[in-house]
Order: sequence, then structure tokens, then C-alpha cells
Amino acid sequence: MEIKKQKLEEMIVRILKELKLKEESETYYIVFSSPWNNLYYLALEELKNLDVNLYALISKDINYEHQKEIQDSLNWRNIFLFDDTSDIDYKDGKTIFLKLSRNNIIDIANMYSKDFETNLVKKMLSEGQDIFYWDKGLEKVTGKEPIAYKNKLLKYYEEVFNFGICPIELKGVKR
Repeated sequence: MEIKKQKLEEMIVRILKELKLKEESETYYIVFSSPWNNLYYLALEELKNLDVNLYALISKDINYEHQKEIQDSLNWRNIFLFDDTSDIDYKDGKTIFLKLSRNNIIDIANMYSKDFETNLVKKMLSEGQDIFYWDKGLEKVTGKEPIAYKNKLLKYYEEVFNFGICPIELKGVKR
């Protein structure tokens, strides 16, 4: 099959434009915190439908089988283990925490940096970066807590929201 030179040049130009658009599309760093949460399976399914650049930040404390599932599930631009993230330039992307524990929320609200997640939030806040948490991954109150305890927790959640850390639906991410 013979392809004319002009047709070949048009195809090359179209492919290069598509590659450039892919490079210019939004970048998201997806944080998989330990311990493993089965909601990550749902998140991975939702992430498959997005047409954005995705990087995985995986806790080194997640067992190897689950790390492998994350790695094999999507076409990630790159994959980092938590102890391997010092060279990442977060300035060109947005970070989505798939899970934030109640302790993470309290530490972020009180501006403590006790683990990878809270250190990353501190770094990103100081650089004015966009931070989100998956709306399904936030530890909720049970409703059985005493009123004073529940009100205190809600104040921590509100404080974190006031920092600009907002919930996001993965389905709502630019496609």
C-alpha cells in the first residue's frame, strides 16, 4: 500500500497535534494512602474515564499486590512511592487525596506535619497549589459521637475547607 507524501505529512501533523494536546492537558497527582481501602477500586475505575495526565503517589506501606494493581490499572505518566517523591514538581498539577483520615484532617487544621500526607499538604499550601480530596474518601462522623465532639470535628473539616482543600468528584475532573 502506497501512501502519498502529502497524506503522510498530514497524518504526522495530526499525530503531533494530538500529542501536544495530551501534554498540555491537566495534570493530577493521585495519592493512595495507607492502609489500603477497597474504595480505591472504584476510584481506579472512575480514573480510567479521564483524559488527563495522571501520576500515582502510592504509600510504601500498601502491600505489593495492591501496589501492582494500581500500577497495572491505568496508563500513568509516572508512579512514585511515598519515600520517592522529593523530586516531583507539583507546580504543574493538582493533587487529589483519595482518602483523608480524621487524624489527617485534625493535623492539617492544626498545621501539624506528622506524615507524608500532612507534609505534602503543608508544602502545597505554602506554594499555593490546588489540593482536593475525593468526596468518597473522607472519613465521616458516625452520628453516635457526643454533640461537642461532633461539633469540634466539623470545625476541623470547616478549617481545612477554608484552607482551600476542597472535595472533588472524580467524574467531575476535566475529561
